[in-house]
Amino acid sequence: MAVQKMKMMQLVAPLEDLVPVVIALFRTGGIHLTDAEKMIENYAFTIPVTEENMAKTVDVSTVRNFEKENFTGERRKLALNYLQRKPREMGDIFAQKSLTTTLTPEQEAVLAGLTQLDQQIEEIKKAQKDAKVNLNLLRLLSANDIEYADLAGLEQFSFAFGTLSEIGRRAIRSAYEKIPAAILHLGQISKEELYLLVYPNKVENEIRRLEDRLSMKCLSPKFPKEKSNEQSARFIEQKLAEGEATLASLQKEKQTRIHRHEKDLEGLYYAASLGDAVNQAKQYFARGKEYFYVTGWVSDADEAAFRQTISGFKDTFVQFIDEKNVSAKAPTRLHNNALVRPFEAMVNMYGTPNYNELDPTGFFAITYVILFGAMFGDFGQGAIFALLGLLLKKMRHPNLGGVTLRMGLASMAFGLAYGSVFGLEDVIPALVIRPFNNINTVLIAAIVFGVGLSSVAYILGIVNKLRMHDVQEALFGKEGLCGFVLYLSILLLVVNMAVKPILPAGVLTIIILLALAGILFQQPLTNLLMKKRPLYKQAVGDYYVETGFSLLETLISIFSGALSFIRVGAFAINHVGLFMAFSTMGRMMGGAGNVAMLIIGNIVIIGLEGLIVFIQSLRLEYYELFGKYYVGDGKPFVDAKKMLSNH
Repeated sequence: MAVQKMKMMQLVAPLEDLVPVVIALFRTGGIHLTDAEKMIENYAFTIPVTEENMAKTVDVSTVRNFEKENFTGERRKLALNYLQRKPREMGDIFAQKSLTTTLTPEQEAVLAGLTQLDQQIEEIKKAQKDAKVNLNLLRLLSANDIEYADLAGLEQFSFAFGTLSEIGRRAIRSAYEKIPAAILHLGQISKEELYLLVYPNKVENEIRRLEDRLSMKCLSPKFPKEKSNEQSARFIEQKLAEGEATLASLQKEKQTRIHRHEKDLEGLYYAASLGDAVNQAKQYFARGKEYFYVTGWVSDADEAAFRQTISGFKDTFVQFIDEKNVSAKAPTRLHNNALVRPFEAMVNMYGTPNYNELDPTGFFAITYVILFGAMFGDFGQGAIFALLGLLLKKMRHPNLGGVTLRMGLASMAFGLAYGSVFGLEDVIPALVIRPFNNINTVLIAAIVFGVGLSSVAYILGIVNKLRMHDVQEALFGKEGLCGFVLYLSILLLVVNMAVKPILPAGVLTIIILLALAGILFQQPLTNLLMKKRPLYKQAVGDYYVETGFSLLETLISIFSGALSFIRVGAFAINHVGLFMAFSTMGRMMGGAGNVAMLIIGNIVIIGLEGLIVFIQSLRLEYYELFGKYYVGDGKPFVDAKKMLSNH
């Protein structure tokens, strides 16, 4: 459970080997690509001047970016559409044995044939849609006792069909007397209102302007003048039937071809995906006349594997630079075991761990499930959460499913401790305690548990600050050593007064004053300790005003933080009390009503209280613990293989 040590890989290889090198790199391990051209510009990519590297040293002076390309991924999307699959169902493209960006003649022919079929199908669908509109128009004309042939036979008049929006209809009604046309509402077509306009030929231009002004969608049907509406309608119906038959035949042919050429389509998908991935990767690369340049972060553990991979190519140069010697900020790549890995997503919701700080995932995972289980302790309801987690994992939601499963298991464990099964406390004995019968004990235990977690958080914070060489915050900060001493001393003073003396009050008072002084004078004390001058980095008055307010905030947060964990005990008690309310209502109803109320009560508790406890546990982690030890300002490691293959 740690942040992996990273190194900057810098690679130079011949342009003709670009595709095989990219495939080999992505097959070897994770790499976080960076802008190679910028690194060269900033003199952060240096090639040792040797006889072997002479051509590369000269070539680097001609370096530039690859030309930008439009990554539509059209062929890849077509292949997936024909195969009716999702990208994850196709697996890792770089795991395929033989990869190429070039389509075979068979694949080109299959794609061309299917594309042509698609065009024919779309043309027929459009013709069918237009025919249905025309058929509906004829029926509306017949319903209004209007023959199309009569309209077409007009000599001094013209006519037009069109649909209008609500705004257009209101405009016509308000200015009807000013429009030089007879307007008839025929009915509804394609969920829009259809109108017929009849007007003198000489005002045609004015009518066209009116249509534009009203945003009228004009229809242009062409029916034979010599046929009646009924005859034209029968002719269209016949054409529609023929079109449906042709459409069914083409779709059957399409499915037959897809089934017959499934392997070709899979190969097409992998080739197109690789081409898209390589083209996108090139946007991070730089190129000269003969070579291309790659820069990216890899884990220290993968260095040997990358060296071995690159050694298989001729005329290459590669070097791995420790992150301490690189000006760019290293990304954070976490390495956690399967038990706590699902919680990485919840940690990243707050922020990615800084490369130099401790990975909080393990501590977060353990404390989160304990907090949730303590507040939602019920064996039966926890089993529901565990089953839901397993279901989510099967539905390809590993993080959410993993977290839910562990929450459920913790709830089951605390359910055994509390003796609760689906809210019933007379089914199994309590192995530890019944919260509702021991309210004071549970609340005090919650506070003590919170103090323990906060103490660990303080220690982790001090370690993190020392790792980041922040001596001032580590020793004298409000979340550093002085803050931790102040926290413990104040709590011990409260225990002395409320319970029994542990340390003399005078000793605790002196420790508190020394801790307060350390926080107040943290900047000058640090500079004295590190032998730096001046002692203050700002005006002395401004410094003490700012630090004074910070000190006041620290004192308030000590009390509020300690009491904040009382909610753990409160929710454990509330969990029992809420079910008791449903149980009481059920007994009042009796019989089947009692059973129904118990079921409803469990559903409400699992859904509503489960969500509330989930949020409260997260709040305690984020605000009461993370604030003491976690910065979370890191840059996440993005594996180029996953990023590019799923683009």
